[in-house]
Amino acid sequence: PKEWVVLCPTSPNLLFYPKKYNYTIKNDCPESLPPFECSHGFFVIGRIDPPLSGVSITVTTGDNEYNVTTDDEGQYKVGPLSESTKYTVVPYLEEYSFEPFDDDLHSFKAIKKSKLTIKISDHSTQNPLAGVLISVNGEGLRNSTTTSEEGFVAYSDILPGQYYIKPLLREFEFQPPSMVVDLKQGEDLSVDFKAFRVAFSCSGKVLSLNGSPLESVSVELVSQVDNEGHCKSYHDAVLTDKEGHYKFRGLQPKCQYQLSLATNDESMIEKGLPVTRHFTLSEKDIEGESFIAVLKNERVYVTGNVIINNLDLLTYITVGLYSDKYLESQVFSVGTDPIGFFRMPPLPRNNSKPYYVQLDSSLLYSQSYKVSVSNSNVSLTAGRDTHVTFNVTAESVPLANGNSYRGSFVGIFVALIVIFVLANIDKILVYIRGSGTGGGFRGKRH
Repeated sequence: PKEWVVLCPTSPNLLFYPKKYNYTIKNDCPESLPPFECSHGFFVIGRIDPPLSGVSITVTTGDNEYNVTTDDEGQYKVGPLSESTKYTVVPYLEEYSFEPFDDDLHSFKAIKKSKLTIKISDHSTQNPLAGVLISVNGEGLRNSTTTSEEGFVAYSDILPGQYYIKPLLREFEFQPPSMVVDLKQGEDLSVDFKAFRVAFSCSGKVLSLNGSPLESVSVELVSQVDNEGHCKSYHDAVLTDKEGHYKFRGLQPKCQYQLSLATNDESMIEKGLPVTRHFTLSEKDIEGESFIAVLKNERVYVTGNVIINNLDLLTYITVGLYSDKYLESQVFSVGTDPIGFFRMPPLPRNNSKPYYVQLDSSLLYSQSYKVSVSNSNVSLTAGRDTHVTFNVTAESVPLANGNSYRGSFVGIFVALIVIFVLANIDKILVYIRGSGTGGGFRGKRH
């Protein structure tokens, strides 16, 4: 009593539902248990051709997985399975590939994979050549890889068939240039290529003034074309690595070349020391062509001149620096020196946004002068030292009657004198009479 039992029916050909019953025995035996339903199962039966034993067969049905191996005749059987169950069959054996037959998806054709080894050696030294790019195209394989330090590339477990092989490395030609091989089933094939050196390289280093290596510096190389046509036009540029090294490949022997550092607007280099290096390449690599780089200032300077026909008017002129093209956000505003030169405070060179320079003057709003300015608004390229020039012409404006403003000032002065005389007419008359009396007295004495 109270013993736990599991009832599980089995059959080599039948399926049972449910698969098992769990039952606890009580004091009295039950009169009957729930019945098991059964049905004939479905079997997955197949073979491997040619017959091959030990092939692992995996049949997957939903969450269930069944594993068997083929017998000595290459046959297998998995089941019983439910006929309504969807399943997949996957055979596996190392060094083999399997293809299902069209008329029997449970049976497979066994194809033993092959091996291909490609070796590259230097013709002059007979040493293995590393870094050669090997392209292989064939039966389901399209691959490009480089040879190891031992000078070879190996492909294992590839299908038999034809393969096209081509090696490639700058400065080298290969014999044969390419090759087509017919790889048999299960074959272990090795092929050899010889490399012939036909071009050479030039390398060096770029350092700062304190001797530290400079990364991402552009180094340019230009060839000199000869009259015989042996040396073709060549222009290339490379960037230095973290250690400051650079290298040019594929250079022709007996040709003249010129090396220099790129010093354009985008470059961080002000100039290289020396500015250029010249060499004629012989049939060997050139090393040690190094440069000392003078870096650009970390600040950007904006300077300029105001050219005006009357230097006395420079006191009425200012120049503003703005960070937007609408001239709403002013960064600096400066005046000029007595001859029209101005300099803005320094700006950071790594600022990627452009600036705008605007000439301003109270003369532009004055009725006394007619002012014309050439290119009063100048856009600056980000990160560059810039010098701008403003040409200003200021002419005094005449009055409607043709007199100048100076004449109008004289008229005002005369008017003030007249007003003064009229306001003091009595005193002036007394003074005049007194002067007249004095004159008569003097006449009487005579």
